[in-house]
Amino acid sequence: MKASAGGAVVLTTLVAVVSSAAIYDKGLTSSARVGLAEDTLVLSFQGVTPARRSGAPHHLLLSLAFPGHTRLALALDRAHAQVVLESVINGETVTQKVRAPPVKPRVVVRSLVVEINQGSALATIYVNCRLMGSIHLPKAPRDMAAQHDDDLRVYRERNVEASVDWNISVMELLEKLGCPADGDTNEFMAQANEVYTYRRAVRCQNLQYGEPCPTFTQPITPPDRGNKLVKTLAELIETIKDLQIEIQTQREETALLRDALLNCEACKPGRLGSHSGR
Repeated sequence: MKASAGGAVVLTTLVAVVSSAAIYDKGLTSSARVGLAEDTLVLSFQGVTPARRSGAPHHLLLSLAFPGHTRLALALDRAHAQVVLESVINGETVTQKVRAPPVKPRVVVRSLVVEINQGSALATIYVNCRLMGSIHLPKAPRDMAAQHDDDLRVYRERNVEASVDWNISVMELLEKLGCPADGDTNEFMAQANEVYTYRRAVRCQNLQYGEPCPTFTQPITPPDRGNKLVKTLAELIETIKDLQIEIQTQREETALLRDALLNCEACKPGRLGSHSGR
């Protein structure tokens, strides 16, 4: 279920994707057109080397180009250790960034996975087998297409190995990209990032409907056999991962509230007095 390839808020940033470094990829285009109809679209990259010419601020990896000056572009900002998602909708650009410490100058990114939930437009980003964070896109690719799936064209950086999948387990895909089946894979950590976009935890489904996350209420009894110990440890690991995601969600909600207060014109000193004096 995938096709592999061998290898803006300024409109000139990532919009000029059809450049000498970006090529039209027929295989990825065919795969992406099929994936648009599915609930989940996954973009993955392997062995991303630094751009040979480092003059551009962003290293463009992939662009989904739709009719009507609409596109979704994915790039790396190695100077600031960020993954950049840039949505252009009818000529209007929205740039969103997620901090990713492994993205550094002159360092190969072993793997990059972007999972897009097309129902909620939530993009979840993994770099080098670790969860970096999630952001809400202005529109999911399926909505960008607006029933013009056949007009979608996919461009990629000529030296990038990219794949487009749909309705696939991210854990399974990460293992295919060389991430360990145990150990670090079971210890995905949401990194502190600079994205102040409101989101809810991906794995805690109840939270999306306003309900609290399930809590681990079963008492941990001393196991009398090895298999009971393994089962208990597995349950404990799952609980810890849920707690980590919930903590990250609370941090992002706090950041959202902070940004709302900082950008509130009526909350700034002197504004209340100036309105009352009119």
